[in-house]
Amino acid sequence: MKDIIKYIGLLFLIVFSFYYTDKISTMIIYNSNLMKEIVNNKEKEGIPSENAVISGSFIVPGINGKIVNELDSYYQMKGDYLYQSSKLIFNEVFPEISLEQNKHLVINRANQSKKAVSIVVKDNSNIINYSEKEKIAINKLIKYEEFSKNSYFEQINNDQDMAKLDVLLHKYNMNTNICFVNDFNRNICKKGSKYLVAATYEVDNVSIIGLEIESGDIILISDNLSLANYKVLLKKIYYRDLDVVFLSRLISEKRNYLEES
Repeated sequence: MKDIIKYIGLLFLIVFSFYYTDKISTMIIYNSNLMKEIVNNKEKEGIPSENAVISGSFIVPGINGKIVNELDSYYQMKGDYLYQSSKLIFNEVFPEISLEQNKHLVINRANQSKKAVSIVVKDNSNIINYSEKEKIAINKLIKYEEFSKNSYFEQINNDQDMAKLDVLLHKYNMNTNICFVNDFNRNICKKGSKYLVAATYEVDNVSIIGLEIESGDIILISDNLSLANYKVLLKKIYYRDLDVVFLSRLISEKRNYLEES
């Protein structure tokens, strides 16, 4: 019995020593000039998150924020013992109202801070071929027989038998989480916990005239839009200094600094 008590006492002493040593080390670090500079710059370097905006049955995704991880940043800089903002380490801060909590709502535009738009095409072969040639990151609505494991585009499941096509998309690590909603698939998509996406507007040969494009727009290309007018659309996008990106990136609540890291 005495041996057991000694063993427990020794174990307690070891645990307490580790705990006390860690507390002392942390206190020393936080009293250092380097850590004080990190803490003093923490608020300036961080970015608050932005809540998703809900309007009826629609939602505009929010944007994650970032906050300085003080200790990780300290260890990143301590070799030079010099504060360098480029070596700061950040943690994500998630919105209080986010897309993940509201997957039953439809995304018909993305957060404007993305500085980008997405283009969705179904059967317009001239535009599809041109976009592939020019490496334009469009999204293609596909059925099972149209799937290509070598496609440059982001392929969006548009088959009535969605489960069958999802197997293929999943097998090749392609996007199975976006559902471009229509009359036949809305309930299926909700059950599958997919992101429900609809176009901000559709562009045809008439609507291209006077079209005003904004960051976050989800642009559906009509099957009858001419290639000449598609090039006009692209000029309008690039004139606004916007990128054309895949839907999965446009609707993501990650900031660009996280996507590019």
